[in-house]
Amino acid sequence: KGTLFLDEIAEIPLALQAKFLRALETYESRRLGSKKKKKINFRLIAATNRDIKSLVAQGKFREDLFYRISVFPIKIPPLRERTEDIPALVEAFLAEFNKKYGTQKRLSTEAVESVMTYSWPGNVRELRNVMERHFFSTPGEVIQCSRQRKKRQEEVAEGNDARMTTLWEGSLRDVLQKV
Repeated sequence: KGTLFLDEIAEIPLALQAKFLRALETYESRRLGSKKKKKINFRLIAATNRDIKSLVAQGKFREDLFYRISVFPIKIPPLRERTEDIPALVEAFLAEFNKKYGTQKRLSTEAVESVMTYSWPGNVRELRNVMERHFFSTPGEVIQCSRQRKKRQEEVAEGNDARMTTLWEGSLRDVLQKV
């Protein structure tokens, strides 16, 4: 008993869709190579960024499986259409990274503005990856937007900021220990 989350269900090949539909309808599954069927009990959550109805019309997705999984469809708009969710997502990602790595990093005001105005074509995955990338590439506690970081790097190059250190200095082992 549990929950099965299938991300990008539209990418499942037609042959596998038939087997999956059978398992959904009979509540039975058989391990690879086994002759014995096993009862299964799970809640299914499926996600895709594709229009499954059009895939059904093109014959690329089984209509019977579509209706079987469309019990309670939820359409979540792209992140660019729900910018009010961005601050909560950023906060959650930073809290996760800070807890995992024992730090207290936060975004600068300019970085927050930058995050809020970007269109996020990769949606939440892209936001998470960008946050993680900046989290690791920021040596201090304040994560700055790219324009701020470039200005700080120029100051360091000109010798105007002795406090700035680089995260990527030393051997790979040293770098991994820092993060």
